Amino acid sequence: MRRCAALSLVALLTACAVAPSALQPADFAAIREFELTGRVAVRIGTRGYSARLRWAHGQGESLRLYSPLGTVLATIESGADGATLATADKQTFRSNDIQGLTREVLGWDLPLEGLQHWVLARPDPAAPVDSERRDARGRLASLIQRGWTISYLAYAGDGLLPSTLTLSYGDLSIKLVIDRWASIGT
Repeated sequence: MRRCAALSLVALLTACAVAPSALQPADFAAIREFELTGRVAVRIGTRGYSARLRWAHGQGESLRLYSPLGTVLATIESGADGATLATADKQTFRSNDIQGLTREVLGWDLPLEGLQHWVLARPDPAAPVDSERRDARGRLASLIQRGWTISYLAYAGDGLLPSTLTLSYGDLSIKLVIDRWASIGT
């Protein structure tokens, strides 16, 4: 009985996840909410940082940065009333702007306004595109928008969703490796 219940639970949880390579172009264009887990490496000049991350994008943002040992380094939440960033030492900071908040507290810009689109391999519709290059399959290979250069290095399962991308802005470089698209809402 317990085994059946456990298998049912696994089947139910699996049904909530969508394999990135199983998405069709029409489904892909409709994605508005997502959750992903992965790793991020940040380089600012000669300094570098790395962390694991979990990001849920929907009505607001919920992003957690973890140390290699699994300790929460920072939690970033945003919604209609602004953004908060809580650090591992229990300090909480507030602002109306996530990018400015991360610049002030972490020392580097996290461009979530554009990244919520770029991570889905599509330009931000609210800003002009300065340059765009596509691969033989029509997927974004690189994009310049909002002063950021985004390079798509790999796609999950050779599908439509990126698994590795880099973002550059001046002397700031961010590499994002997406290990898992945990759930995708349309």
